[in-house]
Amino acid sequence: MIDRAGVLECLKELGAAGGEPERYAALVDFACSSVYARLKDKAFETDSRAVFLAAAQANYMICCGSQADGFDSFTAGDVSFSGGSGAAAAAGQILAAARSSAADLVENSAFAFKSV
Repeated sequence: MIDRAGVLECLKELGAAGGEPERYAALVDFACSSVYARLKDKAFETDSRAVFLAAAQANYMICCGSQADGFDSFTAGDVSFSGGSGAAAAAGQILAAARSSAADLVENSAFAFKSV
């Protein structure tokens, strides 16, 4: 299994969990198990790239789940309101970087037709 303690440490540094990543135990466990299930070789479970990928995945889910009403801003006539910090977009960029970094460790679920 992916090092859960390592994932929690990464989440603390990423900051989305507000310094208390233990509050999101179910999301952390899901991220650890989903990354572990996709590893090409289970020996990669201790690789820092796999640990960071699990942390980035949990971070993204935390950011998406904590957005108020699912929007960052709206405009009504001459009045505009911006309430979001773009945290989910930033978390998405971190997740994309983590996926790219760990690409050689995990199975790609994509497929392509070679002929029709």
